Order: sequence, then structure tokens, then C-alpha cells
Amino acid sequence: MRTPDDQVRLTCLVGRLVSLRDYLVARIAGKRVLNVGAVGTLDQHILPDRLSEWSHARYATAASVIDAIDIDHERNETAAKHGYRIDYGNCETVDLGKRYDAIIMADVIEHVEQPPRALSNLANHLTDDGTLYVATPNPSYVMDLVRALFNRGPHVYWDHMALFAPEHIQGICDRHGLVLRAVYFYSELDERTQTLRMKSRLLRMTAAFSPRLHQSFVAEIGRR
Repeated sequence: MRTPDDQVRLTCLVGRLVSLRDYLVARIAGKRVLNVGAVGTLDQHILPDRLSEWSHARYATAASVIDAIDIDHERNETAAKHGYRIDYGNCETVDLGKRYDAIIMADVIEHVEQPPRALSNLANHLTDDGTLYVATPNPSYVMDLVRALFNRGPHVYWDHMALFAPEHIQGICDRHGLVLRAVYFYSELDERTQTLRMKSRLLRMTAAFSPRLHQSFVAEIGRR
């Protein structure tokens, strides 16, 4: 029996990714997919000519069937004007009456009020061998450590409720009958300007010393 003083140890595969989006596109190819928080990266400046920069547009071309939910009414309507249906849905409570081979929950869990409830509810929408991909900022990101060394606070956004280490995801899975299959750390390249591109490449090089220094991670979760 576990006690409150027991430490969580990852027993799953731990690795690195070059690009989360490219990895997910390959993993969901030809599958039935649900994208949770689909309009989170939809900005007006990428429409309509730069849709390839919107993750959901890429996922839609790879999946055999894709459904999507978000709680942002305004952006859902914007997506609809460009031919993408995003239904309103709260991942903590939604019941779609369907099962999916893959569910993507990228940069969402840090926003929700009840993360364990959200993961459990989404897992109920998986097929028996399906995978829930949960991507979130990494609390040991090297730039946050640098800021701490200079006595500066971390970047905290008003709608972020919490930060999660992979061990927190492991703990949630253990409590709710789920299986943490793998964790991959990554840092996406920021291509907006040459300066940002150089900075993000440098940060990637720094994270070569330890995957724990990367900007984000994605956890792969299945049903037990």
C-alpha cells in the first residue's frame, strides 16, 4: 500500500521528439481522432492562406475521421467559416457517444479545473487499444530555471491553473485506472523571426544535456 510520502517513479518509456505536430501527424494517420482544444492555436493571421500552420488542419488531413471540441465559441465560429467544424465541448464532462483510436489534448490540461476528471472522461472515449496524447509545458524547462537563478518569477498565464511534471500524470493514471505508456520531451522551433529561431535552436542544444530541460512534454496514455 502506498503512503503519502512515497515518491512517484516513471516506469514508462522516456524519450525526446523533434516536433510534436509531426510526430502526432504520423501517429494518427488513417485513424479515428478526437482533437480537444482544437482552436487553441488558431490565430486570425494564419487564415485563410497559412492553414498549414494550424495544428488541427494538419491533423485533419492525416486522420481518416476527425472530430474536434473546444470551449471557445468565437474561434469555433471562425473555424467554421473556413470549413472546419469544431463543436462546443468541455473535456471534463463531454459525452460524445463515440470511441476513438487517438485523442489529442495539446496544451489543454493546464487550463482545466479538474485535470483527473478530464483525463478519465476522455479515456472513456478511447478504443481498447487507443491512445490519449496529453501535451503540456514542462515545469523544469531550462528558461524557467534561468529565470529563477536571476530571482525572476516564471512565466505564469492567467488561465493556467497548474503545471504538471510527468510524475503528476503518472499519479493521475495510477489513481484512475489508466496506463502511462510513454513520455516524450520536446522544444518546438519558433520560426517567427530570425532571433527567435536562433534562440529556440540554442535552447534545444541546451536540452541535449537532459530531456528534462525541454520546453514541453507529451504523455501517451491508454486504458488499463
